[in-house]
Amino acid sequence: MNSLDKIYNHTFTLEIGDDLTPKDIDKENYTELEYYVNNTQFYFVHFLSLLSQLDNAVGLLSNFGYNQKNKISRGDHLTYNVENYMIRVISVTDRLLQLINMVYYLKVDESKVNYKRVIGHAQIKDSTLETLYTELRQILSQYHNDRNSVVHRHSFINKEVYRLQALYHPILTERFIARNPPEEVKKLKYVRSQALIKYTDKIKLQFRETNDACFEKILEMLDILYQEYNSNKGKL
Repeated sequence: MNSLDKIYNHTFTLEIGDDLTPKDIDKENYTELEYYVNNTQFYFVHFLSLLSQLDNAVGLLSNFGYNQKNKISRGDHLTYNVENYMIRVISVTDRLLQLINMVYYLKVDESKVNYKRVIGHAQIKDSTLETLYTELRQILSQYHNDRNSVVHRHSFINKEVYRLQALYHPILTERFIARNPPEEVKKLKYVRSQALIKYTDKIKLQFRETNDACFEKILEMLDILYQEYNSNKGKL
C-alpha cells in the first residue's frame, strides 16, 4: 500500500465517507452540524483530488501518444507535465489551509485564508499541527522558485528539458531529416531517445519521492484533523 492509498484508507477519510448524505442542503435549510460536515467534506474532497493529480502526474510524464496526427511534440508534452506538477504541488499547502480552517471551524472567509490567519490562530499556533505544516512546506520548498517563474515570468528553464525541446521540435527535426542521410537521422533519434529516457527516469523518481514525503506528512496531520473533526461534531 503506497502513501496515497494510506490516505484514502485513513480513519478521517473513511469517516468523511460515512458522513456523506443524499440530503440537498441549501442556505435556507441546514443545521449547523450539517453545514460543518458538508463544508468539511467539500474542502477535503478537493484536497484529495489534488493529491491524486500529483500521483497521476508521475505516469503522465511518459503518457505520450506517438502518431502522425499528433501536433504536440514530445518535448512540449514533457515540459507541460513537468510545469503542471510544479504548479500543483505548491498548491497542496494552500488547499490544506482551507481544510484546516474548516475542520477547526475557525470561520475565516475562504478568500482570506492564509498562513497567518489559520496556522497563526490561537487554536493551532504552537501545536503539533503547526510543526507538521512547517515541515510539509519545507518538503515542497524546492519547487517554489520554479513554480513562481512558470506562473509569473517564463517557462521552466532546465538545460536537459531545453535540449529535448530542440531535439524533438517538429519543424527543426523535419528540416534535419530532410537534409541529412539516414545514418545521421538514426543517430539523432537514438541520441534524443536516450536523453529522454535519462531525464524522464530522473524527474519521475524526484516527483515520486516528493509525493511520498508529502503524503506521509499529510498522514500525520490527518490524525490530528480526525480528532478535531469528531470533537466539533460532538459539540454542534
